[in-house]
Amino acid sequence: ERWCMALNTWLPEDIVVSDAMEVPLEFHSRHAAKRKTYRYTINANQHPDLFNRRYQIHHYGQLDIPAMEQGLRHLIGTYDFTTFASRKSTKSSHVRTIFDAWFERDTSMCRPGTRDQGVIHTYLSGNGFLQHMVRIIMGTLIEVGEGKRHPDDMKIILEAKNRAAAGPTAMGKGLMLWEVEYDITGNENPLQEF
Repeated sequence: ERWCMALNTWLPEDIVVSDAMEVPLEFHSRHAAKRKTYRYTINANQHPDLFNRRYQIHHYGQLDIPAMEQGLRHLIGTYDFTTFASRKSTKSSHVRTIFDAWFERDTSMCRPGTRDQGVIHTYLSGNGFLQHMVRIIMGTLIEVGEGKRHPDDMKIILEAKNRAAAGPTAMGKGLMLWEVEYDITGNENPLQEF
């Protein structure tokens, strides 16, 4: 508890240490991760949210959310995600596994009788992600939501293994590293999350 207090004294206000524990010296926070989950947030209400504008993108038009959910399902599994990687990627392999991907919608701020659709949180959970991978996936899914692409196009786009086949890279402010899970025991016991 004292480590948390000491670290939080020196960290910028947008980073908070909530727990600390001792790990083996060979532990590496990136390489020891067994599962990472990212969240991407889209405000699909008619007006931007003044208080959360730094943590979500605002989409002015209507989105076909069921179509976006259908398109997202095509990405669950182990695939070569070259299409959804930055052109500057230097990774020797673009094969990654998406364990799960889902949407959650918060309609608590929707105004009755308007075209408000709520705040859409998209979660992608996998064994690792490439540079800009989640943002490129989201840029492409937004095009699905806008009706510019069909949900089943996501499978074709993935199989193309060509960055040019995907949509634009969505803005970074909607992206958040949501959770990282580790196996700190060194065996096949269930993952412990930090």
